[in-house]
Amino acid sequence: MDIQLIQGVYGVAMYICTYICKSEPQGLKLAITKALDALPENSSQRKHLHTIGSVVLSHREISAQEVAYRMINLPLVESSVKTIYLNCRKPDKRHKVLKSNAERQQLDDDSEDIFQTGLPDYYSIRPKGSEWEKMSLATNHAVQINIQIIGNHVLSS
Repeated sequence: MDIQLIQGVYGVAMYICTYICKSEPQGLKLAITKALDALPENSSQRKHLHTIGSVVLSHREISAQEVAYRMINLPLVESSVKTIYLNCRKPDKRHKVLKSNAERQQLDDDSEDIFQTGLPDYYSIRPKGSEWEKMSLATNHAVQINIQIIGNHVLSS
């Protein structure tokens, strides 16, 4: 069982610091050296980095919780900060994404609606009203992304 009694704020800070700074196994440097020596002389830097990463991951001591998260592919870190690309080019200079083949085959032969609707399109057709008309392009993008997240039933913090 991986349980430790912690008392007070100082105890929490101390536990976190010791967990983050836990010592790596003594043989890690030796294992890295052996793995790099086993590589051919003309190996790329990418291969060297891959080898070092594999050795570190296979020799590192990790908690039971981290093992469980890695085994079922859960993210170890999440963020409430989202970054979106805000395309501010003029409409005729913007790059657009084509609809899927299935969607395009359902369209009429003379239809020109072959592109997916993007965030700038939603801004240009935003509802009328004082709140929406005062809203900047960036704020509108943030609102539209939240609407899409809620509409797709994806939970986001």
